Amino acid sequence: MLHLYALVLTAFFQQSGGIHWSIAVTRGKDDVPKSVIYLIVNKKSIWYTVVEGNAIKPMDRELWEPWRVPKGAMQPAFRWFAGAGDLFYLKKTGNLYRVFHRSMDEGATKDEPDRAVFKFTLK
Repeated sequence: MLHLYALVLTAFFQQSGGIHWSIAVTRGKDDVPKSVIYLIVNKKSIWYTVVEGNAIKPMDRELWEPWRVPKGAMQPAFRWFAGAGDLFYLKKTGNLYRVFHRSMDEGATKDEPDRAVFKFTLK
């Protein structure tokens, strides 16, 4: 169970049609920083995940190629903490939006593949 204290909520990222990310930075019982990443759609949180580290941030366009952000991705966000990283982004097809995630580790010979972790529709 995640023991939350010293919760700091920071909204960031450009909004895209009422869609944006928000992050809550906290520390767990083990004192390791944790980021709770929320997907906000039309002012409501519709999905979240927890990752270790407090460095989740929007990705500048010049980092898209080195991090292999696919064409058509929306609002990529990444973090690197203690030798491991996570990449999150949205892709839109018609009214369907999908949240993708990729895990990375500096000791791995190759990155995990991107995988869809959540989907929703907007009209």
